[in-house]
Parts: sequence; C-alpha cells; structure tokens
Amino acid sequence: MNSLLSTAEDIQSPPSPPRGIDTPKTSSRSISDPSYLQSPATPLYSEKQQEQFTKRKQELELEVNVLIQKRTSLENQLKELKINRVSFSELTLLKASVAQRTNEDNSSKIEELMNSYAEIIKEVRSNQSQVDILETKIREEQERRNLIFGEISTMEQALDLSDLSYKIPEFKGVTMNFDHSQYTSDIERLSMTSNTSKQICNELLCAKPPLNVLTEAASEYSKCTESKWKVRAIGTSIFRGEISALQKQLSETDNYIHKLENEIKNDKSKSESYQNQMRKEEIDLTNNNLTLVQNYKSQITQLESKISNLKTEVTNSANIFESIQQEMEQIDHNRVEMSLKMANYSESEDEPESVTDTEGYSEDLSDNQRNELLDRKLVLQKEVSKLREDYQKLQAQSSAKKEKKIQELSKIYAKYKSAKHRLNKNGLSGVLQLDDSPFRKKIGHLIHKIDSNILEISQNFESGILSA
Repeated sequence: MNSLLSTAEDIQSPPSPPRGIDTPKTSSRSISDPSYLQSPATPLYSEKQQEQFTKRKQELELEVNVLIQKRTSLENQLKELKINRVSFSELTLLKASVAQRTNEDNSSKIEELMNSYAEIIKEVRSNQSQVDILETKIREEQERRNLIFGEISTMEQALDLSDLSYKIPEFKGVTMNFDHSQYTSDIERLSMTSNTSKQICNELLCAKPPLNVLTEAASEYSKCTESKWKVRAIGTSIFRGEISALQKQLSETDNYIHKLENEIKNDKSKSESYQNQMRKEEIDLTNNNLTLVQNYKSQITQLESKISNLKTEVTNSANIFESIQQEMEQIDHNRVEMSLKMANYSESEDEPESVTDTEGYSEDLSDNQRNELLDRKLVLQKEVSKLREDYQKLQAQSSAKKEKKIQELSKIYAKYKSAKHRLNKNGLSGVLQLDDSPFRKKIGHLIHKIDSNILEISQNFESGILSA
C-alpha cells in the first residue's frame, strides 16, 4: 500500500467523514495490523472478508504494476522504432541509384550494338563498292571479247577464197599460122614460171596456218575466255551471296536492335510501374506506421489515465476503509469507557435513573452508528464490484485492441514479405549484391537493417501473444 501511494502522481485527499457522526481521535493502528484484524472488537467484517480485501488489493497492485511495465515496454519499442525507421529520402536515393544502374547498363549495351551496327554498315558499303568495280570490269571484258570476235569474223571472211573463179580471155582476129616451136618454148617457159609461182604460193600457204586451224584456235580462245568469264561470274555470284548474307545479317541485327529497344522500353515501363507501386506501398506503410504510433500513444495515455483513476479509487477505498475501521475502534473504545462508567455509577445509589438513561443513549448511539457503517459497507462493496466490472471491461477492450493491432501488423509484415519477394524476383537484390561500391554497400546494410527491425518487431509481438 505504501509503495502504491509513493508511485501515484495524482492522489486526491481522503474524503471527510459524513456529517452527523462524531469521529474522535483514534489510535495510530491500521488495518494492516494482523492483531487488529483478528481482534473480536471489529465485528463489521469477518476475517475471511478482510483476507479477501487484502488479497484483492494485492491483485490490483500487481495488475497496476503489470500495466506500468507494459507501458514502459511499449514506450521503449516506440523509441526503437523511431530510431531504426528508414527515412523517405534514403528510400528515394536507393530507388534512384538502382534506376541509374539499370540505365547505365542499358546505355552501354546500346552503344555496343550501335558500334557493331556501324561496322556492319561499313563492311556492306565496302563490299558494295567492290561489287560495282567487278561489274564494270565484267562489262569491259565483254566489250573486249565482242571486238575480238568481230576481228576473227572479218579475218575469216577475208581468207575465204572459195568464191573466186578464173576466166581466160578470148583472142579474136588471130591467125593460126604461127610457129609452134616458138610457142611451145614460150609455153614451157610460162609453165615453168607458173610452177615456180605455184611453189611460191604453196610456200606462202604453208607459211600461214590453214583456215580450219584458225577456226579451231578461235573456238579454243573463245572457250578459254568463256571459262574465264564463268569463273569471274562464279566469283561475282559468291560476292553477291556474301552481300545477300550480309544484308540478311544486317536485317537480323536491325530486328534484334528493335527487339532490344522494345525490351528496354518494357523494362523501363515495368521499372516505373514497380517504382510507383513501391511508392504507394511506402506511403501506405508510413501512414499505417503513423496511425499505429498515434493509436499506441492514445492507448498509452488512456491506460495511464485509467491506471491513475484506479490508483485514486483504490487509495480512496483504502482510506475510507481505514477511517471506518478507526471509527469502529473508537466506538469500541467508547463502549468500553461507557461500560466502566456504568460500573462506577452502579456503586452509587443516588443516580440510578441517569445511569440507565446514559446506557440507553449509548446503546442507541452505537446501534445507529453500526447501521450507518453497515450501509457504508454495502456502498463500498457496490463500488468495489463496479470497479471490478470496469476493470474486466478495460481488460477485454485492451485484449481486443491488442488482437486488432497484431492482425494489422501481421498484414503489414505480409505486405513487406511480398514486396521483398518481388524485389528478389526482379533481380534488384542481385544488382545490389554484385556492386562493390561503398554506396551500394551502405544501401545493402540499410536494407538488412530494415529486415532485422521488422523481424524483431514480429518476434516481439509473437512473444507478447504467447505470454498473453
């Protein structure tokens, strides 16, 4: 009782005794004295009731101490939450760094693809120029072949003597009277000259190749040039195949680049949607945190006010009970004094009537005071029962509120788990783990700190549920 009175802050003064009853000064004995509780001079409450009152008082003191300890634990948890809470600027900085990291990776990939695309275009241009040069060379070779074939045909026409015919002219008016010997010698001489000319022609003909040889040579030359042309055509077809393959590769690279651009756009849109979702979840978490903190503060203030009210009521009831016990003690003391006085008065014979009058008055007075004290006892019992009911209601309300807050915190923890699972699924945690920069290490340490704080809060609430 003394510890309860020392810890109470707002204790009211004990109520004054009711009017119409004289409460003389009593001794300094209290109800805590066991000899006083067991004395037969206190017939108002039995020993069992007094033990119940003391036991109930101890239970109320224990409950008040438990509530005070709960309040201190909640205040400490609130302080730890305020210390370990992650600020909005740190979260935004984390998101910005992750976005910057992804953009840098995507920009480096795009630069590499663009450089490879430019090199492929340069190769295609150089191959196209080589193809143009080879096509001009092929046209020039065709023109040169046409000229050679024309010269061969003109040579064949010039050396063809099959359509030539010899005709001896007729001599008219020539007489037949001539010397045959002279003519024979001339004929022989001319025949010899013709033979020599024939020999010379044969020699000339032998010196030059015949026409069939020339035609065969021309055909062989044309076949050789045709084979060379075919070889060159095969080379041009190979070049054209390479050009078509390069063009196909170029189109494939263009499609791949477009695909990468679409993937980058999709990744950007997904990252933006995830960022917006994370912002919304962060706002919801901050709002829930603020509401929970406000609710905890209001609950703490309500508990403090109820605890102070219970303390004041307990102290008032204890003071009233002590005052009643003191009055009962005073009444017993007065009764003893009156009995002594009556014994003294009985010895004298002069004033018997006055003695009987005083005895009747004292008996009436003691009966009236006893009735009033019984009435006050009933009132106090009603107040105690009412206080008990109020305490049970308060305990039920606090347990219901506690269950509700635990459910809200479990929902928040489930949301946090889902958000963390989405982050791990998207690969953001792998990006943070692969980077060795101090800034990334600081961000990883911050995320680990958030995880540990949330796990500690969940464990504390689970332990609180088990203890309850």
